[in-house]
Formats: sequence, structure tokens, C-alpha cells
Amino acid sequence: MTIYQWYHGPLGRDDADARLRDQCQGQPGHSIVFLVRDKSTSDRDLVLSWMVAQKQVVTHFVIKMMGAGDNKTYFLDAEIPGKTFYFTHIGDLIDHFKSPTANFPGGPLAVACPSPIPLVVREPEAPPLPPPERAAPGPGPALGSATINPDFDRRASERAMERGQMPAEPTGPPLPARQVSDPNLLPGQTPPLPDRGPLPPPDMRSVPDKPKKGSCIIN
Repeated sequence: MTIYQWYHGPLGRDDADARLRDQCQGQPGHSIVFLVRDKSTSDRDLVLSWMVAQKQVVTHFVIKMMGAGDNKTYFLDAEIPGKTFYFTHIGDLIDHFKSPTANFPGGPLAVACPSPIPLVVREPEAPPLPPPERAAPGPGPALGSATINPDFDRRASERAMERGQMPAEPTGPPLPARQVSDPNLLPGQTPPLPDRGPLPPPDMRSVPDKPKKGSCIIN
């Protein structure tokens, strides 16, 4: 924070006029004496009060401030030839109008009227951040749909075991067949079926004889 000798804080218009006239005593007639004070009807804007020593007429220009914190800017709300200049710091604005090329009415700001008490230029606090937006609730379960409780299967199994019943085995997709590698097989060749030995001879007694044509069977 910078303390400027020309900043007088919450000073009224009449008091500002009196301090400027006292400061003009002994100054060259064409010199502009000035001070900066708070605007009584605003908690953001300032007032540049100035007068030409030989005229003894005080003029008040409003210094507007926009934004807050690191994004604030100052500009002089007055009809001055040329374009409007914006400044990040109030001290830069005052230094600009001290230059003879700034086209300030009556000439450049020459003599600062010092404040009896060193003060820091007031700055409004930055506006509070907006609360974070809450996500919209998702759609509820569709009509007729069932909500699965992960503890349901466990409790059902425990009750079945208390009644002496074994819970049903969980079902799922079949496990993939285990691949048996054979170094003698070519790529893409299917392994042969295992050899189970010769088949047993058929039981002839279990097969009845077919009757011959023209014969009869006596039981």
C-alpha cells in the first residue's frame, strides 16, 4: 500500500476548499494546487479538487473507479480534450495529469496540498465469489424397475444355511476351455481324441434271432 501526501481521505467540499486556499498562499499565480479526497456519496469513487492560485476558484472532478482488487481501473470523469485514459493505480492517474501534454484544464497539476495525517487510499473489497453450482439430481429408477441391494444375496444365503438348505450356486458365463499345447501339432491342427482301447464284443444273447420266412415260433 502506498501513502500519497495529496490524499486527504473523507474530507468534505468546504474543508477541501479551505485547505486549498491556505496552500495557495505564496504560490505562483498560474500554479494549480490540488488534493484528492473520498466522494461522500460513494464508497468507491474519489474526487480531485483543484484550483489556480491566482483565481481562488475551486473545481471538483470525480475520479471513477471500476472493478475491484487486481481488476480495478481509475479514470477522470471530466470533459478533457483527447481520449479517456484508464489507470490501474490512482497514483498513475495523478502523475499523468502532472504532464503539460495531458491537456488538463488550466495547466498541469503542479502543487500537491499535503494531508495533515498520512492516509492510505481506500479500496473497496473484491465482491464475494458466487457459491458453487450444485449438480442437478439424476433421474430416479424407472417405474416398475427393481433396485438391487448388494446385501440381499448374502442375507438370503445365511437364512438358507440356518434352515439346513444349501444356497444356490451363483450362475455366470461358462469358463473358457483349457487349451492343451502339443509340440507335434501344426498351427490350426486339432489334437486327436484319446485312445480308449478296442470295443468289447456284442452280447449275442441279447439279440433275438429273426424268424425265417414261413416258419412259426413256438413259445
